[in-house]
Amino acid sequence: MLSLRNNHITELPHSIGKLRNLVELNVAGNQLRWLPWELLNLVDGKLVNLSIGPNPLLQEFQQGDTPPSSRWRGTRESESPWKTVYVASTPRTFFNLDGSVARTGEQVPTTTASATPSLFELAIQTCSDTIPMAELHKYLPEDTPAAVDRAFDFARAAAGERGRACSVCKRRFIVPRAEWIEYWRFKTPSLSFEHSTHPFLRRSCSWKCAEPA
Repeated sequence: MLSLRNNHITELPHSIGKLRNLVELNVAGNQLRWLPWELLNLVDGKLVNLSIGPNPLLQEFQQGDTPPSSRWRGTRESESPWKTVYVASTPRTFFNLDGSVARTGEQVPTTTASATPSLFELAIQTCSDTIPMAELHKYLPEDTPAAVDRAFDFARAAAGERGRACSVCKRRFIVPRAEWIEYWRFKTPSLSFEHSTHPFLRRSCSWKCAEPA
């Protein structure tokens, strides 16, 4: 059992999805606006009890309504007693190489999107593997470009989460190239939620991985 109840937590690390043997998880009473996509890995594992509310989770639409952007995809089935049903997605937010916002919308900003990591991304990964993030400031000159500073902010966050992986292709990344919220509904005989539909944050390593299905 893992209880994180009433700890003023604003975001769960994506690495929580690696706890595949977890049977019970309680994240109620925090300040969560969304759940990490990787939490669904626990639903496919041994998880039996999951306590989410109360939390100020994003609710973009009224229950019972079909959102205008809804794209019904069916369900995720597993050997566990859970069943999760996809409901809707928010528009994607696409980021430049340094993590600054490029645009928001359904369409990828370019028609030649690639899933290949950029040299900038690979350089940031190498630095994060060889230099302790807490000591990084010792190696950077005072006139370090803002784009590099921004990228290393992502590297520090990734180190705190014990690494990040693309929610689509599972490849490691430091700077996300896109993110969006997907709403999923849980179905299981033993659970009763204040809200049956929950927001899950997805991040991708490339614009290619963020192309709508």
